[in-house]
Amino acid sequence: PQGRSRVELSEFPSEIPDYDKELPGILGQITAGKNETLGELIYRVYGIYTNRRLKSVAECNQMIKDPDLIKPGQVIRFPALPAKVSPTLLNYCWVSITSEESLEHAYRFLMDHSSDATPMMMIPCWNGREGLKFVILLKEYFSDEESARNTLKQLPPGLVPDAQVLAGWEEDTIFFAKLVL
Repeated sequence: PQGRSRVELSEFPSEIPDYDKELPGILGQITAGKNETLGELIYRVYGIYTNRRLKSVAECNQMIKDPDLIKPGQVIRFPALPAKVSPTLLNYCWVSITSEESLEHAYRFLMDHSSDATPMMMIPCWNGREGLKFVILLKEYFSDEESARNTLKQLPPGLVPDAQVLAGWEEDTIFFAKLVL
C-alpha cells in the first residue's frame, strides 16, 4: 500500500503485513549529546551496527557530511528499518523496564538507567493495535516466567514502577532492532 515503509535489504523481512495503522517511515530523532558518535547511536537504536544501517541513517540526514563528526545538539533522524527476529528469541521471557512513545525519551531513559549492574537495550517495535513504541528491556533473557519474576524483584527501586515480565510479543509485531542474546 502507498505511504507505507518497505525496505528491500536481505537482513530485513521481505514482506510486511497490511494493517490498519500505517507502518512508520521514521522511528524518530535523537539530539546528539557530548561525546556521542553516530555509530554508538545506531548501535543503541538498532541493536547492531552495519554499513547498511549507517548508509540508511546518512541518507535520512543529508546534513551529515562526515558520519565520524556529529556535534552535540545535532538532531539525527532514524529511519524505520524492519529487522528479522528469530522466532526462537520470541519464546523467551524478558523483563520490560518501561515503554516509551518517542525515540528521544527511550534513548535518554536507556542512557540514564543502563549500567554494568543493570544492562538494558531498547527495542523499537510496531504492531497494528498500539503503533510504534520503544520497549526498554534488560539484556538478560529467561527460559521461564518464574526466573524473570525473581530478577524483577531484585531490580533497583527506581526501575520497578513500570517493570514487568514480558512472556511474549504480539503476533503481528514488527521489530526495528535485533533482539540479541
